[in-house]
Amino acid sequence: MRSTILAVLCLVLVGLTGNATCLAAQKTPSAGSAPTSSTPAAKTPASSDQFAAESEAKAHCPSDTIVWVNLSSKVYHFPGNKDYGSTKKGAYVCEKDATAQGFRAAKNENHQ
Repeated sequence: MRSTILAVLCLVLVGLTGNATCLAAQKTPSAGSAPTSSTPAAKTPASSDQFAAESEAKAHCPSDTIVWVNLSSKVYHFPGNKDYGSTKKGAYVCEKDATAQGFRAAKNENHQ
């Protein structure tokens, strides 16, 4: 109820003075609230052979298999697997580059 009254008073104040600071203050999140985001976790390529987009990796090595490397676990996943492109911290890489960088294929997956 109190917030409704405050909102109405702010709107009246804005209408009378043309000052929008009241509305801006009302939309500011409280200090204790955490920011929310609907976007997935950022992909974080760590070297020049790692790519945020699958198409970039395919352009880098068109004849090699593109895999998704989990940068935390050092395991890579093949296309079609549920973890392909979906771990929190990872990148698209050519399979030959992944093995050269010390990554290994997931044990429960077969090369596609």
